[in-house]
Amino acid sequence: ESTMHYLNYVLLLSFYLNEYYLEAATTAKTSSDVWDHTLSSQSSSIPLFEFGEKSYYISKFKLTFLEAYQFCQEIQMKLVTIHSSEEVDALTKFVRQAGDELDFWTSGSRLVDSKLWIWMSTMEVVEYTKWSNGQPDYVNEQCLELWFVGTEGLYFNNRDCASKQTFICEKNIHLPRITREAADARCLSSLDRHYIFPNTNLLHFEGKSYYIGNY
Repeated sequence: ESTMHYLNYVLLLSFYLNEYYLEAATTAKTSSDVWDHTLSSQSSSIPLFEFGEKSYYISKFKLTFLEAYQFCQEIQMKLVTIHSSEEVDALTKFVRQAGDELDFWTSGSRLVDSKLWIWMSTMEVVEYTKWSNGQPDYVNEQCLELWFVGTEGLYFNNRDCASKQTFICEKNIHLPRITREAADARCLSSLDRHYIFPNTNLLHFEGKSYYIGNY
């Protein structure tokens, strides 16, 4: 059901582009340019808000962690990373104003080696944390969400990656868009740094590198 919801939402956004941004779509070189034009347009009805150097999109529907990660990529954004208490406070305030006190996927996970928490969108180690009491707990809950703790606001919680949650995408306002090839190269380079991922070994064979996941 959620997969159909996801596809319907993509189709709805595509219709929106065709209806209101036909000129932009016909002059843009790639679909990425169309998305950039849509998300940056002052007349866009896609709900975004800004804090610091980032622009955020908060979903109204639920996907698994990996589906949410892919969806953010499809709209030329990334599943959110959290780096400060100020950023958590800003997200808490915006979500409450929208009346959506839900649970939200971030890009944090320990899927790489089942031990180290990293932001999958950037392959950076999770340094700032705001875990709720007793978290993280169960070892099979490998992905990081934001959830509301009473009236205190959003906190970190680990959750089964297959759970269906709403999610938050982000985009740096000023940095140029990185290509998929460059992102893949950066990810591979990060995995090969054993001082960051001591429990991860890549297999190198005939010019290719292989990572065998456990999820």
